[in-house]
Amino acid sequence: VFTQLASGLEYIHSKNLIHRDIKPENVLIFVDSTSQDVKVTMKWADFGLSKAVNEPGTYLMSSGVKGTRNWYAPELIRLLHQESPTGWQQQIRCTVKSDVFALGLVVAYLLLNGQHIYGSNDIEIINNILGDEAINMKSKLSLYLRESQNGI
Repeated sequence: VFTQLASGLEYIHSKNLIHRDIKPENVLIFVDSTSQDVKVTMKWADFGLSKAVNEPGTYLMSSGVKGTRNWYAPELIRLLHQESPTGWQQQIRCTVKSDVFALGLVVAYLLLNGQHIYGSNDIEIINNILGDEAINMKSKLSLYLRESQNGI
């Protein structure tokens, strides 16, 4: 089912849009259990912060950082920290990579049973995202996934 999220994001980007608010709350999950096999469909929602790109895969980030901080890519967090008290921000080019980074966080969140891979509170999450330290995801996997992995 995670490939549905990746394919959906690829489709959004193919339309020259960047979502800018990739997070678990913006995943719609449909479950069809009317047949013997359960079918799960996942789709992206809430395009209120999406932005058209002005070059292949990029947009100029000069109108402020949008979205939810716990799901930011490192470059967006750094931009937020560069903001001056008057609200002026350095103009940098952001890319679809920010959405892809957030997609990875969402997939990890779903695999970890609703726990953010980078921590349990806003400050810890932001510091760990900026810290460039690899997270040991295997130790955080739910018991079900660990047992499934051992059987492979």
